[in-house]
Amino acid sequence: MTIKEAVNGFLEMVSERQGKISQDNQWSYRLIYSYLLQFRARVLSDRKSKKQPHSRHNIQTIPCISLEKVDMNECPCIPASGCIFLKSKYPVPRSATNNYISVTSILGNKTYDYIRWENFDDMINSKNKVERTKPYYTIKSFGKESHLYIYSDNDKEIVSATLIAENPLEVIGYPNCGNEVNICNPMDELFIVDMESLQLIYAMMFDMLLKVKQTTTPEIYNNQEPDIAKAP
Repeated sequence: MTIKEAVNGFLEMVSERQGKISQDNQWSYRLIYSYLLQFRARVLSDRKSKKQPHSRHNIQTIPCISLEKVDMNECPCIPASGCIFLKSKYPVPRSATNNYISVTSILGNKTYDYIRWENFDDMINSKNKVERTKPYYTIKSFGKESHLYIYSDNDKEIVSATLIAENPLEVIGYPNCGNEVNICNPMDELFIVDMESLQLIYAMMFDMLLKVKQTTTPEIYNNQEPDIAKAP
């Protein structure tokens, strides 16, 4: 199912239940898609917190994430530490479920264990040699951007990652080994979600619409009925 089909599916559901959404309001395809993403992330995050299995239809893989060597102290105001780890050259998509499903070498014969950024320093300075030298990955956010970091494998130039992205388009358009990927028609790209979750997303969006209908004055639906009761 494409993004356009997912948006149209929601509009059709609303039309069947309440009448068509007015054409003169702000419910554009772009806005509806942003709500699809918002509720998709919520549904899939809840599924993980409940330890429910994820459908393969929600999962994507970035086959090639280019890396570059950086000093562990990235602040230009402080002298370099001399300790090196690897950082993704380009910002990586954020996960809807906090961490990635897996980060591996291109051939898949080496796996990097996830560690939270705030625990990173403790782990690499552990008294336990196995813990201290084990290959790890972590993700650090800088405002709206996030970067992937690899530790204890400083000769690696490329890794692969599998995840449930907050925005699947960011995976589709991720630079392939440094080469730009242009998405000409975003609405024609696949909307990455399983059908069971999509129906739940639609229901949550519809409930939100009803709340909007009750709190806004302009007509949202073309159904010949007032959207809110007039005050006595």
